[in-house]
Amino acid sequence: MELRIREILGQGKLSSADFQRYLKSGPSDAAKRESAIFALAENTRKGGEAHGAIKLLADHRKQLSKAGRVRADATSAVLYAQTGQYKNANSLLKKAQKSYTKSIQKSSPEARDAVAAAAYATVQPLQRRYENLQMKKKLDNGVVKQKSKLLTQLEQKYQQVINYQSPDWALKACFQMAQINEEFARFLKEAPLPKLAPEQKTQYQALVAQKAAGYSQKADQYHQTSDKLAAKWEVCDPDLAAYT
Repeated sequence: MELRIREILGQGKLSSADFQRYLKSGPSDAAKRESAIFALAENTRKGGEAHGAIKLLADHRKQLSKAGRVRADATSAVLYAQTGQYKNANSLLKKAQKSYTKSIQKSSPEARDAVAAAAYATVQPLQRRYENLQMKKKLDNGVVKQKSKLLTQLEQKYQQVINYQSPDWALKACFQMAQINEEFARFLKEAPLPKLAPEQKTQYQALVAQKAAGYSQKADQYHQTSDKLAAKWEVCDPDLAAYT
């Protein structure tokens, strides 16, 4: 598409002007029109105008295909998450998920990747809550149960990301699953000891070490799965090297 030449050359403002003129001309080619809408939204985002990109996608939503609408909703969800507006992000993610079908997954990798990205982005507040939940000076079984519950919730949400089979986002989600299990292993090992007799303390420490080892092993399994996914999908992006 000739309009993309300036975009490829990094001339964002000029390419955006071209895309705007093209869209105002009322193009009859639906596929080219949709491509122009998303290219303009991406240029707007790169220009530091996340809300401008969201508005643009909303204004042109009716002109998009069904897969394009799913992609637009999911893309806007990511942008809302990046600006800390998680309520709006979750609302748009649910909207995208409701319209997402297996046929869209097969026919539109862009929509698939956008939904996976949105599902990943909206997990981050829960993960921060999980990471910030730590034991204080005394052993607190309530904190242990709460952190364990958050771990389960995080694993479920990251598994949903993996289920979209978007290579980049599945790899990142698998890496995070390893990270959260490593965190729980550390949390157990560093937890304060209860008041026990010397002989009981040794036994208790052995049990905790065994429990922590289970989570460490689980983390190792997720790292191995990341390597397998990277090989399966031939993920060669250097930016993803840290996730394998």
